[in-house]
Amino acid sequence: MKISIFNRMMVAAVLSAAWLVGMSMPANAQEQKQQEHQQKQDKKQQKNQQPQARQQQRAQQQQRGQNKQQQQRAQQVQRQRQPRAVANNNGNNGFHGNGNNGNHYGRIPDDRYRASFGHDHSFRMVRPTMVEGYNRFQYDGYWFGFNQPWPSGWNYNDNVYVEYVGGGYYLYNPRHSGIRITLSLF
Repeated sequence: MKISIFNRMMVAAVLSAAWLVGMSMPANAQEQKQQEHQQKQDKKQQKNQQPQARQQQRAQQQQRGQNKQQQQRAQQVQRQRQPRAVANNNGNNGFHGNGNNGNHYGRIPDDRYRASFGHDHSFRMVRPTMVEGYNRFQYDGYWFGFNQPWPSGWNYNDNVYVEYVGGGYYLYNPRHSGIRITLSLF
């Protein structure tokens, strides 16, 4: 009988151990499933955050680019609005070569100026010709030259006019008051 009691105790011990192991297994499995679920959610959040971070970086880069463009435009407008030196039309004004078959004009005669130049006599330049590093165009038999950048907003097909102001010739665009280009007369 001792053996059968011992056997019973062994069976009871094995069953108890199995019961304890069985009870703890679902808890561990459940915890493991929860951890796996949490890890999956964490990975999804990371994936979602990566595109958002990239989008934020792109937006910041675009904003910096736009700010830089705005600064450049503001600087360009400021340069255009600054007073410019009056061209000295005596001599070649730094131009190499004379422009009009070797003839250099200092000033357009008053009667010719009144007939073809000034605010009431606009024309379309189209595109200036580059001669020895300077832009030149011809109007009413005279060659004019300039080496300033073409103002933003001006179109080569816009109506423009040449006016003599304060001892120098300037090119104006009626659509953009306050901006002018200093001209040399050849």
